[in-house]
Amino acid sequence: MVFTRVLEMRYPNTDHKEFINKSITDMKTIQFLWLILFLSLGFSSSLFAQDNTANIQIIHNSADPAVAEVDIFVNGEVFLTDVPFRGATAFTELDADVTYDIVVSPAGAGIDAGFSFSGITLEPDENYYVVATGVADPAGFAENPNGIETGFFLDIIPGAQLAGDSESEVSFKIYHGATDAPSVDVIARDVATLASDVSYTEFTPDYISVPASAYTLDINVAGTEVTAATFEADLSGLGGGTALVLASGFLDPSMNQGGENFSLIAVLADGTVVVIEPFVAQESAFVQIIHNSADPAVALVDIFVNGDVFLTDVPFRGATEFVELSTDITYDIVVSPAGAGIEAGFSFEGIELEPGFSYYVVATGVADPSNFANNPDGIDTGFFLDIIPGAATEGTDGQVDIKVYHGATDAPAVDVVARNVGVLVPDVSYTGFTSEYIQVPADSYILDINLAGTSTTAASFTADLSALGGNTALVLASGFLAPEENQDGESFTLIAVLANGTVATFDMFTSIDDGLSDVPRGFQLNQNYPNPFNPTTNISYTLPEMADVQLEVFNLQGQRVATLVNGTQNAGSYNVKFNAENLASGVYLYRLQAGSFSRVQKMLLVK
Repeated sequence: MVFTRVLEMRYPNTDHKEFINKSITDMKTIQFLWLILFLSLGFSSSLFAQDNTANIQIIHNSADPAVAEVDIFVNGEVFLTDVPFRGATAFTELDADVTYDIVVSPAGAGIDAGFSFSGITLEPDENYYVVATGVADPAGFAENPNGIETGFFLDIIPGAQLAGDSESEVSFKIYHGATDAPSVDVIARDVATLASDVSYTEFTPDYISVPASAYTLDINVAGTEVTAATFEADLSGLGGGTALVLASGFLDPSMNQGGENFSLIAVLADGTVVVIEPFVAQESAFVQIIHNSADPAVALVDIFVNGDVFLTDVPFRGATEFVELSTDITYDIVVSPAGAGIEAGFSFEGIELEPGFSYYVVATGVADPSNFANNPDGIDTGFFLDIIPGAATEGTDGQVDIKVYHGATDAPAVDVVARNVGVLVPDVSYTGFTSEYIQVPADSYILDINLAGTSTTAASFTADLSALGGNTALVLASGFLAPEENQDGESFTLIAVLANGTVATFDMFTSIDDGLSDVPRGFQLNQNYPNPFNPTTNISYTLPEMADVQLEVFNLQGQRVATLVNGTQNAGSYNVKFNAENLASGVYLYRLQAGSFSRVQKMLLVK
């Protein structure tokens, strides 16, 4: 057949059978035909040949002490010897047109003492992880909390990837290989949830790609905030690479024949195994000290810690940067008028700090409350150190992260309103503060300090935050609303204390048209704050004139789920708190109707 096709090409007008019969004795012709046949066969094989190979990586992840080291036999022959627990090969090429019988035995015990896995086939051009997992005798070990079988076996996982997607990222799969661990969520702290509800022998079907950086990984019981273990994963040197990240070992070795402790390991494509170290809580804490007592008697202070001078001549509205302190001791702190000595100061004893936490320490109040105006809400105004945990030393790119602290002794509860934006803080009283940071774009704002729940403005300030993107700040109400009633102390203002100790004073806002700008020029319905929210949020709006007002909330089906306002209101600015604790998560609409004005905004409830 091949000859005939070749001859048809070479001699198109010849009777090919006759040609062959006549030429068979012609040696040159025979040599020519053999040459053509050889070339033809080579040509056709190059067209139809396939690469019948696959790549496998073998990973020993059985924490059973009985198989701490194993030998591996393939089709009756020794393949690997003395493979340790948490050992791995590089990706190895194997024929894909062969059926494999694999035996895994305790090292030195021989092929007959092993676990046999027969009839294994591989697909051409596929890459596999082959994970040895489980325990030799499940009856001698803790059961899996999800009731999953824990006997020793080879888990053959296709879809392995030998190289990453990007030189700046690490691509990895996560495999749950801890027999006594429940289903877990894997969370990169302050970044994202990497894997949800993964049970023993389950794995993420797709690779996860993250920037090559260092991460803190929390292993949480699935669907909860209960953290079973935490690890420090430094992936900064693995850009462009891939890894299988395995939960490995036992959560409770005492119930599992003293096997290896639970850990995370990362197996790279070249067979390198990186043990991801358990997270060790910092043995120190960070504090920022802020002097916000407007009492003239303590305009300058010295601070003593455990009997020694710590700071001298700290001015009112002065602040330190965040200072690292040990957490294995108890602190006694004394604040004294500058130069008066430790015996003349205010003493605060038994202060303890938690490892890994950052604190604001705010000196506030007055030395002798009887000589100053009472707080309108009846709150004690004596001098003290207010120690506030949960401080942040770094902010969000492009945003300014702020907490607000009410530090003015003679001021009532207030709302802090970013004009034409929304209510930042509702109903905060002296020594009250926002528990969470408020993130706002790095921009310039007019902040109105309103009496809580009203449109009555006590003071307004220009807050230029445009240069503070990526920073955090504690914004404090500072000084006295009525200095003449408070020993002529400093007047009320707002200050922002940055993480590096810089203190910025916000300028009092002065209207260019004799205060007329404080009267609303038109109807406005502002975006709710916070948004998303759970379960409460604030909705603010302004009226330039008296009007019949309806403020209502609807679901996306157009059904009214709440009426917040229904009545006549005078001109002014208003803030309404909406509680959605009885509603399901989702998008809702809120509508303001005031006279002929109507406006709708969206908000997102996330529970």
